[in-house]
Amino acid sequence: MQALLYLLLQLWQQLVPFSLVAPDEGAVRVTTLPLAWILRVFPSLRRYLPSNTQWVHDLRPGAAWKVPLLSDVRKCKVTPSYADIPNIRVQTIDGKVKLISLTAKFYVNNVRRALLEVDDYEASVVVDVQSLVTAWGNKLPAEYITVERLVTECTGPCRQAALQWGCRLRELGTNSIADHRVYSVDLNNNSSLVQGV
Repeated sequence: MQALLYLLLQLWQQLVPFSLVAPDEGAVRVTTLPLAWILRVFPSLRRYLPSNTQWVHDLRPGAAWKVPLLSDVRKCKVTPSYADIPNIRVQTIDGKVKLISLTAKFYVNNVRRALLEVDDYEASVVVDVQSLVTAWGNKLPAEYITVERLVTECTGPCRQAALQWGCRLRELGTNSIADHRVYSVDLNNNSSLVQGV
């Protein structure tokens, strides 16, 4: 019974001629004509139909009309959001290991690129920030890795990297920068912990 209700819901969503775009969303409508089917049924229309039978239109908030079974409305949030970036392990040139925890505040500024050219824009921004901060930290000695220096030197390259995913990085926030310590258990003496670097 649940499968039947799910099928009816999917059919209803395809046949409803509009989609609602909220005020905090950006959207595009993609309309595709089944060119092979049309030319098979009406071969004389070949000279009237364009070779590109897919049209993309930017949409504003409100009701977005679509052609049932031929159009698709894709939406994403355009309000600023935060992406928590997992701990980044950086090995400095003097052999020490630092853990850097960051937060990236960004928003989608190119809806068409974010929805049509990128699989997951938020994950792409996170991976780029991780790789840029890691490359930055690997070139410095441990005492030069500070919050002020990280924000000053890494924000510009991270902004440029986010633009290729259709996003604009507003700010890069540092949660913490800490020395990475490794602890191991001494198997000969069960009660002692051995600290390593």
